[in-house]
Amino acid sequence: SSRTRGQLLHSLAAVLQAAGRLEEAEEALEQARVVLVVRNSRPDRTVASLLNTLGVLRYSQQRYPAAQAALAEARRILARIAGDEDLQFASVEYNLGVASFATGDYHDARRFLTHALGVRKRLLGTSHPDTAYAQLQMARILRQEGQADEARRLEKQAELVLRAHRRKNLLDLSVDASTLG
Repeated sequence: SSRTRGQLLHSLAAVLQAAGRLEEAEEALEQARVVLVVRNSRPDRTVASLLNTLGVLRYSQQRYPAAQAALAEARRILARIAGDEDLQFASVEYNLGVASFATGDYHDARRFLTHALGVRKRLLGTSHPDTAYAQLQMARILRQEGQADEARRLEKQAELVLRAHRRKNLLDLSVDASTLG
């Protein structure tokens, strides 16, 4: 089916991106978008995910306006089908915030990241790594705005969460390794 073909192209793009073959990854994502959007006519979470991936890929190539365009399209789709209190929506807003910061649009960066951070706090809690990463990005904005004390407070909170998460993962790895014999 066209849906399966689109999902396979999306997966292929992830493999190509991991291998550093960015142009080919972007081409696979564009093909997947055509297959999923043109043949299905109603964009859904799969299309939004694809557009988010495309935006992140373009961001990694420092093509910020193109990244923002793909991310904005993903945001519009998710706003319509899932609402703004959704983790996937928050992830797209987080990425839009980071891309906006890169272009010097601190107002939009703050708006997107404030919302993404709030959703992540409500749905994931304050001790989740994704919440911590949003706090670190918000700290960058606060620093840019001259609010160094508040930025340091957020950075400290985020660093504690990430340190605890890394420690937990190391413990998980040692337990897993001990089962190998």
